[in-house]
Amino acid sequence: MKRKIIIVLIIGVICGGIIFALNSNAEEVTVNEIQKVTKLVEASQIEVGTHQVVIPVSGQLKSAHKVDLFAEVNGLLLNANFKAGHYFKKGEVIAQIKSDDLNSNLKAQKSGLLTLTAKLVADLKFDFPDAANEWDQFLDQLEINAPIPDYPEVQDKQLKLFVAGRNFFQTYYAVKSMEATLKKYAIIAPFDGFLSMANINPGSLVRGGQKIGEFNNSQLFEIKIDIPIELSNKIKIGDQIEMKSSSLTGLFNGQIVRINPVLDPTTQRISVFANIESTFLKEGMFLTGEIAMEEVENSFFIDRNLLKDETLPIIQQDELSFKKVNVIQIMEEKALVSGLSNGTLTLKTPIKGAYEGMKVRYEL
Repeated sequence: MKRKIIIVLIIGVICGGIIFALNSNAEEVTVNEIQKVTKLVEASQIEVGTHQVVIPVSGQLKSAHKVDLFAEVNGLLLNANFKAGHYFKKGEVIAQIKSDDLNSNLKAQKSGLLTLTAKLVADLKFDFPDAANEWDQFLDQLEINAPIPDYPEVQDKQLKLFVAGRNFFQTYYAVKSMEATLKKYAIIAPFDGFLSMANINPGSLVRGGQKIGEFNNSQLFEIKIDIPIELSNKIKIGDQIEMKSSSLTGLFNGQIVRINPVLDPTTQRISVFANIESTFLKEGMFLTGEIAMEEVENSFFIDRNLLKDETLPIIQQDELSFKKVNVIQIMEEKALVSGLSNGTLTLKTPIKGAYEGMKVRYEL
């Protein structure tokens, strides 16, 4: 009997414990409030100053002066240094074509002109004594191995008929023509440069009209660069350009010399040409650089990815706000803008999902 009473008491205690536990957990269920997260961001202070607008450019070098060499006469090429890569100074003979026969004929013609002029001067002393002195001086200047000088000016009609009647003008201009032809047997370097191509070997026969080679300037180069149409109105002839090569150390300065006003339909860009002078550069080298434009006051650089519809995120009282700025130039990684005061806090790098009024904590 006692055992039954004990079992009943134990069961009662257990049931009472269960009921108490259920009542203690029957508290009102509450919904947790959504807490706003304050994001930690990297910030930077805007440093306003005067910055120069630059246009990044690139292109391949070409010789600014390249001359195709053509023979105007027939003959054998004499000079042994007519080979690709040979350097010639301005005024030196690049190609000498054999002209012995013509040269001998020219000397004979000059000798005839000398004899004719001597007789003319003797006759002038009797018929036109006032003009004889000038023609005597002309006679003294005539040399077989030198170019013939200009003859005295003849204004008097009677004197002109007198000189013409002795066949002077015909003989004189025949010699001048032969002198001009003789000059064609020697191709003279128009500037310091090198023979970039030689189509004929020394000792070979040259034919009139034949291209025998190419001659390039060795120090003056031209580079063609393409400029976006929106920046073309900022460039003018005479602007400086600064270039560099991955193969050489140092910078190479040049100058804009031509601007093509026609837009390239495939690239939608304007072609600009600059001259660069250097003894280190070579034709065909690829250069990169920039064109210096105007200077802009109260401007600063920022990460171009921070821009959103010409607005820039700034931090004010631990919140983000977007301020309108003046975009001056957008480059590959940065942008040059103005419109904010010195020391203004902005994001160092863009953050995903940024919005107006966003709570932030920042580190400089």
